[in-house]
Amino acid sequence: MKLSPSPGNLFLVTGAFGFIAKYLYFISTSHVFGSNTSASSWEAFRRAIQNLIPVLSQRNDLTRKHSKLINMVKWQDEKETIICRAHPCNINQGVLDDLGKVKPLEANIYVDDILAAAAFKENMMRLLAATIEAIFLVCGQPDIAVGQCPLSLEKWFESIVGPRQIVLGLLVDTDKMTVSLTDEYIQQVWNLLDLWDPDRRTFKVGDMQKLVGKLACLGEGAPWIYKLMSHLYTSLAFALKSNTELLEKSSSGFRKFIDQIATKNFSGKQLDNQRHVNFAMKKVTKMINKHGHQYLVNRTMQDELTFLSQALSPDSGIKFETPIAHLIPRTPTASIIGDSSLLACGGYSITLKFWWHLSFPKEVIERTLLHLKNNSDETFISINCLEYVTIIINYCASKTVFESKEITDDPHPVVLCVTDNTSALNWPLHPSKKSIIGRALARFFCGLLIGSNVGVNAKWISTTENVIADKISRLKSTNPTSSPSLTYDYSNLQQEHKELKACSFFHPSPKLLSLIWEILLTQKCPDLSAVLKLKPSDLGKLSG
Repeated sequence: MKLSPSPGNLFLVTGAFGFIAKYLYFISTSHVFGSNTSASSWEAFRRAIQNLIPVLSQRNDLTRKHSKLINMVKWQDEKETIICRAHPCNINQGVLDDLGKVKPLEANIYVDDILAAAAFKENMMRLLAATIEAIFLVCGQPDIAVGQCPLSLEKWFESIVGPRQIVLGLLVDTDKMTVSLTDEYIQQVWNLLDLWDPDRRTFKVGDMQKLVGKLACLGEGAPWIYKLMSHLYTSLAFALKSNTELLEKSSSGFRKFIDQIATKNFSGKQLDNQRHVNFAMKKVTKMINKHGHQYLVNRTMQDELTFLSQALSPDSGIKFETPIAHLIPRTPTASIIGDSSLLACGGYSITLKFWWHLSFPKEVIERTLLHLKNNSDETFISINCLEYVTIIINYCASKTVFESKEITDDPHPVVLCVTDNTSALNWPLHPSKKSIIGRALARFFCGLLIGSNVGVNAKWISTTENVIADKISRLKSTNPTSSPSLTYDYSNLQQEHKELKACSFFHPSPKLLSLIWEILLTQKCPDLSAVLKLKPSDLGKLSG
């Protein structure tokens, strides 16, 4: 629904937006659409309305009082559907209080747009009535003969109440508890990506801006998209900077505008000067964005565009929808803690009752700082990448546990990845911009997240707090290093940390490990279709 401000409350804008025509003074009786002052001057009214709604929602007489308006609202046809139950946590505790009664109903307001949600039709009608009453109390009772109704009646009559709504281009389904992209929008992004065929080796700033803008919105319904975008942003920023430098060297008109902006060297009044500056800034921005210089599509950028093209392909089978539980702040279902050394890695979760330890293959170890002096070698594998491997295996162990054991009745659990490596901490959320291996691991992780019912977040802890995982990753072999297969005595570790005795040992599958070693050694991610085919049973198994 939408508000239309009452004229009686807004005389403060009259002087600013009034004008004279034929000796008559015309006054503005409402906020001017598009003005940079309208939203901020409306803020006091917005807050008053939003804070009144929960109080008014507890009244039982308002539904009858505003029945005429409420009866004009359309309701979606009820369809048989599977309803997903929202799982409460310490942050999101549900709509019922400790006595089982419905809590005061709320509505969120962004400037003059109101988003209201309630469980059951009766509560929704109470919320609509409370919203109407709050608007009329703050903006004045409607009097159509004198001025516009504070409630935008045109928008009100167009409103359709139901469990599925399109909000800012996103399809919100409160029956399934998901957010998804419309088919039309996915097709638009696919059409843009279709321009980026494997043979295209260059790009222009304008084309990349369109693509990045579309992908950013796509990520609202498929957050894994964001793990692939940092490199695209970096390439675009480099191209914009290069365009600026090229224009400074080759365009006298561009240099003239830059000089005008820097010096504000205009003749006339100060207000006129500001208009000239604004005009010059618009011209400079347009020249930079529209410059036709071509920039190289490098290897990682091409790999990510190919990955996105495969994901958006109509025959990929990927649904661009995400559980709301994976998009909002939540108390995690479990924490998964891991650590890596240059020889091995390991992790555990007391809540999920698993732990694991894994030695790196000789071929991987030979490409670390144990054998290479620095990262100037193209085959170098950094500790950050090995820490990222730990996070990925920990996540795979979590998926295996949720699949094989009854841990929670939450259909969309969330795990918190805990690590003492700051780069590895950032990569699950905002992957590396420089490491080619890190980018390949990010694409692999995206493939694991697509369609998964297990969400992920990340947290850093100090090395001193990460004692158990640190010890797991640094377990010493019980036989000589010349032996073809290393063996370890885990009993001392379990005696020292008794909480591990109740945990099963997670064995990453040969298939999973083969894919991970391939990424580390070749710097290439397997084809998306191969990753999507991995089932929870393909990731590993629990024993003990």
